[in-house]
Amino acid sequence: MNNIYLVGMMGAGKSVTGRHLAELLGRRFIETDQLIEEGTKKTIQKIFEEMGEPAFRKLESGVLKDVSRCQGAVVSLGGGAVRDRENLELIKSTGRMIYLRSKPETLWNRVRGGKERPLLNVAAPFERIKTLLKERAAHYEEADMIVDTDGKSPEAVAEEIRSLVETRARKN
Repeated sequence: MNNIYLVGMMGAGKSVTGRHLAELLGRRFIETDQLIEEGTKKTIQKIFEEMGEPAFRKLESGVLKDVSRCQGAVVSLGGGAVRDRENLELIKSTGRMIYLRSKPETLWNRVRGGKERPLLNVAAPFERIKTLLKERAAHYEEADMIVDTDGKSPEAVAEEIRSLVETRARKN
């Protein structure tokens, strides 16, 4: 299967870049967080509040299993999805994993002020971003491709990914 999975921290641009990339490639765009919200009829914030992070991660894994059966989709994954080894193996066996890498300062500038990020509802949200990034970096770096997003528009990042994907496809 040839899905393209976009991974990275909240604020890396997975959703907006994914929509542009799907349009460029003529593919379907899927956002797992949106599917979770539709399936539970609750926001991610509410799921975290009412059920906790472990329950959210279980929902996320279930949605990923369903999505992985798709062919040729561009998929935006939640930032923590790759921490689960089974999720990571499923991603890698059904498509290419592309890490949208951003510096903590860039991530913070993109997400600050928003209240819909349950993992940032803490006293020191910027420090939390740095901690989460450190915890997840090794998982993200297992990606097939890494694309830096700092100082780039989502359209430019999507174009860079399109070029990388098409170049690799010609080589294979």
